[in-house]
Amino acid sequence: MNPLAYSMLDCGCRSRETGAKSPLMKSSCEKVLYSRGNIEITESYIKLKTYYFPMGTAKTIKFWDIKDVDIINLKFWNTKAWGMGADCRVWWHFDGLCRAMAKQRRKGIVIHSGKSPFASGLTPCSDDFEKVLALIRERIDVENRKLLS
Repeated sequence: MNPLAYSMLDCGCRSRETGAKSPLMKSSCEKVLYSRGNIEITESYIKLKTYYFPMGTAKTIKFWDIKDVDIINLKFWNTKAWGMGADCRVWWHFDGLCRAMAKQRRKGIVIHSGKSPFASGLTPCSDDFEKVLALIRERIDVENRKLLS
């Protein structure tokens, strides 16, 4: 049997049988910088765990693909739901029982990647909003510096 099929050691990058690093498992070695609800941020990507409606599959957005990040206030015309928002330009991830009009969700982060006709919207809890926004902007800057060097 393929050693990659067995459970992995340490962070998931080494085969149990050989102990060798596997290039196929590189993304599972990512250090998780933030994880709460359906949002996970690592060193090189954002994973929106319940994104595509109605299947609930995840979407991964790599930082080097991000063109722009916007903040929007979630008001009547910018309300969000799972899937397409009222403005028809942003596709929102599912954020559980917390809705746009709840006190915890007054702002949203909209990520434009250029790989989709829709921007991706995420709504971290209000107590984590600034932290998530700063983390996303920092990781974009790191990736841009890598591309320039």
